[in-house]
Amino acid sequence: MPCGLTIISNPTSSAERDINFENIRVATSPEDGGSQVHSDPTDDENSTSSESPGILELVTSLEDGESQFDFDPVDDWSSTISLSPSNLECPAENGRTYHKLKEGRYPLPNDDDEQDRLDLQHTLFLLTLNQKLLSCPVDLSRVHRVLDLGTGTGIWALDFGSENPQSEVVGVDLSPIQPAWVTPNVKFILDDIEDMWPYRFKFNLIHGRMLTHSIRDWPRLFKQSFDNLAPGGYIEFVDVSPVLEVDDRSPRQPSALKEWSQTLVQCYKELGIDINSSSLHQHRLEEAGFEDVVEVRESWPLNTWPKERRSKNLGWYSRENLLMGLSGFSLALFTRVKHWSKEQIEVLLAQVRNEIKDKGIHASWPIHIVYARKPRALIELGK
Repeated sequence: MPCGLTIISNPTSSAERDINFENIRVATSPEDGGSQVHSDPTDDENSTSSESPGILELVTSLEDGESQFDFDPVDDWSSTISLSPSNLECPAENGRTYHKLKEGRYPLPNDDDEQDRLDLQHTLFLLTLNQKLLSCPVDLSRVHRVLDLGTGTGIWALDFGSENPQSEVVGVDLSPIQPAWVTPNVKFILDDIEDMWPYRFKFNLIHGRMLTHSIRDWPRLFKQSFDNLAPGGYIEFVDVSPVLEVDDRSPRQPSALKEWSQTLVQCYKELGIDINSSSLHQHRLEEAGFEDVVEVRESWPLNTWPKERRSKNLGWYSRENLLMGLSGFSLALFTRVKHWSKEQIEVLLAQVRNEIKDKGIHASWPIHIVYARKPRALIELGK
């Protein structure tokens, strides 16, 4: 199986970010772990120079099963990033590692502990959606190109690609933590989804999950999604609210959890991020031009306090997900924004952990699932 990682830098001109599905090959040597990218000017009838470098992108030809890339020629070699180890190094902070590209933009870690949590969280989502990867009523037989925003470990993209071999799936993230070897129809790009998107082709489906802690400009993201969807294509976002909903009949009330959650919201606000923005997705998608906008509400119990079997099972995974992620959710934010010491943070987190495991606190995290469709008959002027 081919190596699945492509890196895109952040050039300033739109010409530097336009990408096609055609003519770049990637050669990976399993022996030395190195990747080399080659442009093949003989494959590009419009190429004017065999020495013109550019942005690279992945594509799968479903007819022949081969992986291909495309270079869009640009004038400045610095607009690309090599796949050298130095560009994949992850800076360390408080015993955790973080993304190198756009360093500091995303405050959650990307180390092995966080990757394990993300994969467990994927199981939690599958339980929430009754073992489905999507809620929207998209016709999967007509889905040929899929974009997974903030793909993380790539587990959703890989599962979707496995279940839908007719689809080409592209996952995008700031961290290169996806598998090195993937099926031919799944590819990963290292890029910032809040930058201008580089795609010339249209997607049939755009998916995003747990992005409220990373997006500063939702209207712009939804506008880019609209512009990059084919008519009739679907968009789906799934996010959790940071505001814990406590049952009126709860034997006990959370205090440390409330303090932690409020501090988290404040920190993100100072970074220009509203992590409680999922409640606005429906309205913003309508404003972006989408139709048939639907919001589905689910919830994750804080722990195993519910008696009903499915809810108790969700609560087990919800509890483990939060316990595994609590340190990573907090360390960078509280030290960078609040300037708390690591010791001060751990005192609060010890209290929070106790409350997470307290089945006397009957509370749940709200989950917002919002999907919408781009109008089928839309006439895109000038395109």
